[in-house]
Amino acid sequence: MSNRFPSSHMTLPFSELSGFAPLFRTYVTNYEALSGYFGGNPADDTDVQDLVQRTVTHPRDRDNLVLALHRQAELFHADVASRSNIDQLQHPEAAVIVTGQQLGLAGGPLYTLYKTITTIQLARKLTKKTGKPVVPVFWLESEDHDLPEAAYLNIPNQTELNKIAYTGHILPEKGNLGPVGRIAFSEQINEVLAEVEAALMPTDFRAELMALIRSEYLPGATFCVAFARLLCKLFAGTGLVMISPDDPALKTLSIPLFQKAIQEKDSLYQALSTTSNELLAAGFHAQVTPRLVNLFYVHEGTRYAIESAESGYQLKGHHRTFTEGELLAEIAAHPTCFSPNVVLRPQMQDFLLPTAVYVGGPGEVAYFAQFKKVYEWSGTPMPIIFPRASATLMEPRVRKIVDRNQLHWPDLAGNVDTYFQNLVKRFSNGKMDAVFDSTLQVLATEMDQLKPLVIAQDGSLDRAVEATRTNLFNELEKLRKRVLQAEKRNYDALRDQVWKARLALFPDGLQERNVSFLYFLNKYGTDLITLLLDKLDVETQAHQVIEL
Repeated sequence: MSNRFPSSHMTLPFSELSGFAPLFRTYVTNYEALSGYFGGNPADDTDVQDLVQRTVTHPRDRDNLVLALHRQAELFHADVASRSNIDQLQHPEAAVIVTGQQLGLAGGPLYTLYKTITTIQLARKLTKKTGKPVVPVFWLESEDHDLPEAAYLNIPNQTELNKIAYTGHILPEKGNLGPVGRIAFSEQINEVLAEVEAALMPTDFRAELMALIRSEYLPGATFCVAFARLLCKLFAGTGLVMISPDDPALKTLSIPLFQKAIQEKDSLYQALSTTSNELLAAGFHAQVTPRLVNLFYVHEGTRYAIESAESGYQLKGHHRTFTEGELLAEIAAHPTCFSPNVVLRPQMQDFLLPTAVYVGGPGEVAYFAQFKKVYEWSGTPMPIIFPRASATLMEPRVRKIVDRNQLHWPDLAGNVDTYFQNLVKRFSNGKMDAVFDSTLQVLATEMDQLKPLVIAQDGSLDRAVEATRTNLFNELEKLRKRVLQAEKRNYDALRDQVWKARLALFPDGLQERNVSFLYFLNKYGTDLITLLLDKLDVETQAHQVIEL
């Protein structure tokens, strides 16, 4: 690895940072308070290893799973290490560690790297500890239909986040364009990447990075394939396996689960509602709102929620209806038309994969807290929910600002103007004005004592004494004004530095959620991923700070 990363590492409790809900903070610091809602303690190696054993003994169609993964590996240009891990899944004692997310433009924000790295690290650790093959898997959220959420990225400039969006497809007034993973980029993607390149500062790595992005994000490529191929290249050699659920073979394997979600919808709804109400009563929040039907139907290019209706079922916002028998028959005949919602998606994932651990962010930890009874409903072992690494990358220039100005930088997430004013008070404490006022008082006293002595020598010098007093006072006030102007310039510089630190560390919220990882790969090269694989701690009970 390159020596240009003399990095250091520290942690902060999540309680010192805004943006982490009480449920998540409790989960990472006091698991026992929430143990009834989860399948095992992520910080307990015994729980994790027991879950691996329970997972591998649960029956799954490994043969057809492996065939589907190899077909996808071909499409995603996966390397030998990844394909070898796919073969490992045929082993009856092989388990997987899964993470996943939406198909963010050009890979999405920084937490894409953190999720993936946590998954790879944990798979390596569990392989050594259990002696069983444990494979890292990235579940591509290719069926999500929220195009605006997937079609942009943020690159910081000197003063703000520069939001760059793909707008090559216009959303209809009502509805959506169907699963984002299926959408192919128009020629407008070339304009987007030109804008990205212009937003990235010139560095030794920019040309190579943009060539990498352009090799996958090009007209005609889909969101899913471009995203998967990019991650395959960035994590080459790690054995990371990509899986898209929007696959005919995987949908065919999932027919029993989809039909169960219709036939036993009431018990599924009850399972989710009971847990949601318990969490609310305990003072936590419910991330997911229970729905009676947890499937979508893709019809004429639009992904529709299926709702209960008088006739049986209907597509939300569409006139098409089904009886229950018709809907079950449609699932059997055309499973590719169906996709799970947020409740059923983990069930599909773990119905197909021998998932021992799911690596998720704070929001995902919260919705999995609602799902233990859902796993009991499906009869699938609930994986351990492992918090992904949460981190802030602190560059040297930012570290200098923090140290020089003695900033408690987590406070920059709040009201920066208030923080700045408190900082000014701490540094100045009104001392300068007080010293000038004291000097003026001393000068006035001395002049009062001098005046009668001068007049005693020559009475005509009375006016001269007063003129001298006035001149001295005026000069002192001029000096005060110049000093205060200099102080203001210093504070203006301080304000500028405080805002620069805020933009670097909390750009519209946590850095990891809002900044494209391209910004850092452009500055530090893809060696940064090697650094993070080495430096990010798999013990993720606190927020990590990586100083570059």
